Formats: sequence, C-alpha cells, structure tokens
Amino acid sequence: RITMRWDVPGMSALWRGIFGSSVVPGPTQVAAYCCSHMVVSRDRIRLRTKRFYEDTLRFMTSPASYALLPTASPFAAEDDLKGRLACQNMMFVWHVLFGEPLYLP
Repeated sequence: RITMRWDVPGMSALWRGIFGSSVVPGPTQVAAYCCSHMVVSRDRIRLRTKRFYEDTLRFMTSPASYALLPTASPFAAEDDLKGRLACQNMMFVWHVLFGEPLYLP
C-alpha cells in the first residue's frame, strides 16, 4: 500500500489536469500499490488515444504541475522540472489511467 497521503487540493488539481474531469475521487475512494510498479498490456495502453498521452505528458512536465507538489518553493526552477515533478503523485492514478478500478485491494 501507499504510505503517502492523498492531498486533496494537490490530487484534485492533478486529477483534473490529467483526466479533464470536474468530478474528483476523495482520499478514501482511491487505493493503489506503492511506487508505480506495474505491467500493462498493449490493449490497456490503447484504451486511451495518443493525444491523451501527449496532453498528459505536456501537463506533467509543465511548471503548473510542479505547483501541485507539497514544497516550500512557490515556483519551479528548470532543474526541478527535469527531476522532481508532479509525477511523484502519479502512483495514485496509473491504475486508473490504464483502466483499472479506483480502489485496488
């Protein structure tokens, strides 16, 4: 299980940024396995369009996504964008992105 907590403001913005949805699950509705370890079939990857993945990559590598991390700095330096991205929180959403239910046992 994940030991990090679902930060409601940050995860809400991340969810909206990736899925474009105004409906965001709450912290008790999502359960995932730690650290983004996964095996994904080609069919699951193709559930979403190439454009979806391009948009997600663009969002995740933008200064706007960096602001979703709990950090003392209110801005993203270039090195931050290369290394410490909001992708740290992606462990909460990979399974959903590839078509699994929100809550994994």
